[in-house]
Formats: sequence, C-alpha cells, structure tokens
Amino acid sequence: MVVGPMQCFLVVVLITGFIGLSRGWMREIITMAIILGSVLFLLNGGDGLLHQFFFVNMPTALHDLIFGTSTVTVSAPDPIPNPTTDYLFGLGSFAGLTGLGYLVGHRYGTAPKTSQHRLTGILPGIINGAAISYYASNTILPSTTLDLTSPSDAMTRVYLPIVLGIGLAGLILILIISRISKGGK
Repeated sequence: MVVGPMQCFLVVVLITGFIGLSRGWMREIITMAIILGSVLFLLNGGDGLLHQFFFVNMPTALHDLIFGTSTVTVSAPDPIPNPTTDYLFGLGSFAGLTGLGYLVGHRYGTAPKTSQHRLTGILPGIINGAAISYYASNTILPSTTLDLTSPSDAMTRVYLPIVLGIGLAGLILILIISRISKGGK
C-alpha cells in the first residue's frame, strides 16, 4: 500500500482539527497567526536570515560585548552550501516556530468556555494543518511517498502472541501499581 501526499495531508489536517477542537477558538487563532507568519517568513528566505543571525551576528555581538570592539571580527560561516546542515536548520527552525506558535497560543489564549468555542476552534486548527502540510510537502519532504507493507501470515503467527503477552503483562503491572497506590491512601 502506498500512502500518497493526499492521505498524509488529510491525516495532518484531521489531527490539527482535533487539536483545534480541544484547544478552542482563541488559542487556535493565536496559534494560526504565528504558524501562518512562520510559514510565510520561512518560504521567503527566513531560514537564511535566521542562520545569519545565529551564526554570524550573535557571535560577533558576543565577541564585541566580551572583548570590546576591536579589529578582530568573527568570521562568517563557510560560504559553500552544505545541504545537510541547511536542511536540518530549516527543519529545526520550522519545528521551533511551530512549537512556539502552539506554546504562545496556549499561554495567552483564553480557554474555551462553551462548546461553541471548541467547535469553532476546528476551523483554525484545519488551517494550521494545511499550512504545516504545505510547508512540509514543499520544503521538508519534497516529492516523497511512504510505502507501507502489511506483515505476512507467518510473521503475524510469530509476533502476535509476543505482542499480546507484553500487553497483558503491562496491563497487570498497571493494575498492581494502581492497587498499591490506592492501598497506601
């Protein structure tokens, strides 16, 4: 089975729609503004500006702050492009800005008070998912497909009892811990 971009897009939109349902209108609107601004900033070369700021301007400013202004300057990073470093920095900046959007929305947005606030939070949540999917499909994972294969019958016969046994042991352990914690009170 091949999972295409449309299925991935729908999964991300559904997940962010449910997140919007749980967080409510005000929190999702704040998050949506930050995510849309971040995507617009990064698509228009913002990751290069962030790279310049963190790896050239900040070291130079710290050098001047610690040692005073002098003729010695911090050299700029290597001008030869490194695709791995650029990719990881772009991925990190996108993840950081998206996380910042959700954090700020949760911190400064008011909690939903009615079911209408929750239901209307779905719309900005879906828009957040669309923006995240758009950026990820164009920048982070361009023209990538995911190939999922189901296990064979023989593999299922071997691993299913093991998985069920581990699950049963985990359930028993949780029940024992729950019983012990209730007995202490």
